[in-house]
Amino acid sequence: MPEDIYIFLKNYGFTKEDLSSFETENEKIYFTNIDEIKKNIGFLLNKELSKNEIIQVIRKNPFMLTVKNNRLESINKIYITDLHFKILELKKLILSNPDVYISSPVELNKNIEFLKEHNGSLERIKAFFLKYPYLVSLSFEKFKDNVQFK
Repeated sequence: MPEDIYIFLKNYGFTKEDLSSFETENEKIYFTNIDEIKKNIGFLLNKELSKNEIIQVIRKNPFMLTVKNNRLESINKIYITDLHFKILELKKLILSNPDVYISSPVELNKNIEFLKEHNGSLERIKAFFLKYPYLVSLSFEKFKDNVQFK
């Protein structure tokens, strides 16, 4: 990874082992810049995650360091505008499933439409995702396999 990113992340609180792991898991880190890294950490700060919580999220999901604006904006729109998540609910969702902002917004919309088709109100869908946060980041096919209606 570029030296300025390495130094920034080391100073932020990540260990050498963390940084080595990030390089192994997320090769996009070699092709990003410090502004992108700071923007993504700032995004998590705006969701009211503490520094330690951000470190834990990124350790579990180093792709969060390199996620692009269009994905963040698309997923944010789904959670905030469409499902009316409040910031603290989003924080809970992110901490429960660090993949929520790197998943496909197209797949997430398919999952929501599937729930709507099965008599899910927006409030019920939101409660469902908060109760089962791992479902948020599943592909549509896996989502259908994991969701059962009674």
